[in-house]
Amino acid sequence: MVVELELSGSLLAKDYSGAGAPLQSDRAGDAKGDAAERMPLTVTATLGYDERQLSPARAVRHYTRAEANIKSGAGIRAPRLAAGKRRIVADRQPGGRALLSCDGPPLSREELDLIDIVGDARALDMLLPDGSAGGLIEPGGQWPVSGEAMAALLGLDSVAVCDVACTLDRGNTKFVRFTLAGTVQGVVDSAATEYDVRAIGLFSRRQRTVTQLNLAMNETRAIGPATPGLEGSAKAKISRKPIATPPALQGIAGLAPKPTPAGPRRPLLLDADRQGFRVVHDRQWFIAGQTHESVTLRRIDATGLTAQTTLKRMPAKAESQLPTLD
Repeated sequence: MVVELELSGSLLAKDYSGAGAPLQSDRAGDAKGDAAERMPLTVTATLGYDERQLSPARAVRHYTRAEANIKSGAGIRAPRLAAGKRRIVADRQPGGRALLSCDGPPLSREELDLIDIVGDARALDMLLPDGSAGGLIEPGGQWPVSGEAMAALLGLDSVAVCDVACTLDRGNTKFVRFTLAGTVQGVVDSAATEYDVRAIGLFSRRQRTVTQLNLAMNETRAIGPATPGLEGSAKAKISRKPIATPPALQGIAGLAPKPTPAGPRRPLLLDADRQGFRVVHDRQWFIAGQTHESVTLRRIDATGLTAQTTLKRMPAKAESQLPTLD
């Protein structure tokens, strides 16, 4: 499986690091206001992975490539997936998919954002009518695409409105070509999000699966309680082909973690090396601001923002100065 993504647009951000404002004043969808700052954003990302299906809702991946180049404002980042975290368990759960490191320490937020992008392999065949080839539909025939399929394809936590349809374009003895178009409204990290999507896909009659999808989309995401907003357009080229089980996934069924718990307990690693500490936290905490001395995090759930904390390493003290339990 290979996913190549290009995105350009603007981030809509505001300073979350201050603790003076009441928490309830920040709600999902609050994308406007004097505090919002618009920053140009460009992203190129490439993911390559082999995947072995373990059950209808679970697969294990081995990433051969996972890298991105991100330019936002005056800053440039180049996140990569650490070598010790190349095997990833992918679970399909209510409220979105869960990606967890199979071998090493938990993923960081940056690593999770790197691999949790559009183009989930198992979402491709969900675009077909009843999971079939569409071969029984005449050229020009249409079928609706479910909100569940679009949530899996785009990485949405939930879908409120899905007005997307596929049209069978043409076919031969080897392939069926179809187009996809429409709009999707949903939620990502408690932020209201809307997509206008267009795509062209190929279904292989011999392999009985969708082997390629070229996707174009315009995205409008409101500023969330702990995440920036986004206005931009993106192109994604998604391709896959059946392969024999690679050595990295041989015998993986015995190595995969136990069924993943509910979202709040799925761990992430905050490695604040510059500030001098490491913290394992659940995925409802988001980094909202950093300085040389501290990291501010915000916690969100389905109702919006629920907590904020700032972590800071205290100055070293002599043992005689440390407080006792009494």
